[in-house]
Formats: sequence, structure tokens, C-alpha cells
Amino acid sequence: MNMSRMGKYSEKSCRLHFERPFDFSAFNRSSAEQCCYGHRIIAGDCGYISKSGNKTPHLAKFWNGCVSKALKGLEISSLAVADVENNTAMHLECRQTPGVLKDGDRMDFYLHQVIEKKDELKRPADYIVNDGYYAKRKYVDGIAEQTDIHMISRLRWDADPRYLYTGPRRPGKGRPWKYSF
Repeated sequence: MNMSRMGKYSEKSCRLHFERPFDFSAFNRSSAEQCCYGHRIIAGDCGYISKSGNKTPHLAKFWNGCVSKALKGLEISSLAVADVENNTAMHLECRQTPGVLKDGDRMDFYLHQVIEKKDELKRPADYIVNDGYYAKRKYVDGIAEQTDIHMISRLRWDADPRYLYTGPRRPGKGRPWKYSF
């Protein structure tokens, strides 16, 4: 009603236009291609939304980075195109993380979101950048095996980035080398 008061269309015309389906994914993608024209990457992360009450769908405990603990609320998983040279970013997609998943865990949900959009994500950039939470074997291997996108992430605090030694055994006494240098 407020739009009809300020605009030249009637309330019925506004309502009918808003009832039509709109492809937000294509709109966001074309906006990102026009505004982000430098060196681009895909940025992926989750965001916590505080919510009280018990009747809200998908209400569960999610990690809140501001207070560094899991709190009851909602979570969104989002993907954006970021222009590194011009310090701009355009949102591509946002999905609400389900509170209870039937198959797998939340990491499967995040991985499925990227795999489902892999062709659309490959067009603007070759790299996806995630924070340290995503540096888990299931997610990293899934991105590497099922997409052509390269992943950049910070290692988790409990990461052990050593390679096992597979070379020849050194001569003489002593324990054989376990890790490469």
C-alpha cells in the first residue's frame, strides 16, 4: 500500500508484480560481474542470527564468533564474489542452515551448497576462500574432487601439516625417519 501511495501504480499492480517469480541468482550473478571487474575470488562463510522462542523453524545451537561459543539461534551460509583489487564484494547466494539434518552433518550441507553451484561459481573466479572452520578433510576433499575450484583457507588450530617420509631407509642404527622435512 505504501508503494502505491508514493508511486504511479495501484496497490493491485504492485501486488501482482511481486507475486511473479524472480531469479535472484541470475540477478546477483550479473550484478557481481558488472561491479567486480578486478581480480575476483569466491568468499564463503556462515553468519549467526540471534533468535528467541521455540516455534521458529530450524532453531538450533550455532557458533557465534562474536562471543566465541555456540548459542541458540539461526545460521545462514552465504557465498559472495569479492573483488580483491577494488575492495568490493557482491552477494551471490544465501541459504538458511537447517537445525537438524537428516543425512550427514553441517559440513555436508556447506559442501553441497558449493557443489550445486559449481558451474556458476567457476565463471567469476577460480578460488574459494573460507575461514579455518572449513579446513576439514571432508570439505577440502569434496571441493577438490567434485569441482574445478581451488580452495584457500586458514589451517585449524589442531592441524598437523607434516608429511610422512616415504623415501629410502637411512643406513645405520637408530629409529627410521617418520616425517619429511
